[in-house]
Amino acid sequence: MNNLIKLGLAATGLVATAVVLFFLFRDKDMTAIKFELKTNIVETARKSGVPKYSTANVDGYISYSVNDIPADVPARYVRDGYEVSFSPLFALTMYADEKNQNNLGVENVTLQFSTKPFASHEAGKQFAEGVIAEMNKKKWVRYIDELCPAVSGRSSFMNAEGKLEQIGTCPLDPAYTLTREEWIHMMRIEQSYQWLGDGVLATFKIAYSEDSRGITYNFFMEFDDLPVKKRKIEQRLQASLKEEDQKGWKSTEKHQKYLASRHELIQLLEANAVRRGDHLVNR
Repeated sequence: MNNLIKLGLAATGLVATAVVLFFLFRDKDMTAIKFELKTNIVETARKSGVPKYSTANVDGYISYSVNDIPADVPARYVRDGYEVSFSPLFALTMYADEKNQNNLGVENVTLQFSTKPFASHEAGKQFAEGVIAEMNKKKWVRYIDELCPAVSGRSSFMNAEGKLEQIGTCPLDPAYTLTREEWIHMMRIEQSYQWLGDGVLATFKIAYSEDSRGITYNFFMEFDDLPVKKRKIEQRLQASLKEEDQKGWKSTEKHQKYLASRHELIQLLEANAVRRGDHLVNR
């Protein structure tokens, strides 16, 4: 049985779970990695330009990954009107789930950027601003979750007391450029920016660490089929609440109280933003 046949069987769940295979292409030179979401993962892999993938099928959850990507080989999201390109990369991984019953459509693509070029705050900040600019100039629009305040500028990372909120519970405003001081303060803990385009959620994650060896920046870009992502989150939440309620923990009641308090906080944060001169934005 050749590799191509094995791959097709693995992608349809006909090979034992936790299997790892390699997908070989005739083309030996990789000049770019092309990808999109919602299309069949096998076909997406065939058309990507990657000569070899490491693949896995764990109980119907399928992944295709490639590591050690050459620095001059970009990853390109190829949906019409939303084309964006990223490099330098260390790894790219695509995921699909048989349980979605959507012809093994790609539900997530995660890009892990190389850490080697970013050994200073200046280099990290400059690179991140380039990625943000790339997203902002396309048809992508800023995405704001219903549990986050719809505010602009510095207000996207300020708490109810008007201080910098380092814990990145809500994405930052991609139209606002952080000062160097804000950048160093905020990025100690992972922060993110989010955009929405044709039902796909793009999340750019940033964080750095610092030790005796110096500064290390970690950048990730994730693309998610948003309806699928939200449905899975809701399913996991309801299952967890049901299980905990059966144990007498009153988790559903506590969750409803949390939602109410969160919406009150959002109203306060939005009012504060207007008072300091920032503005409310469309979700």
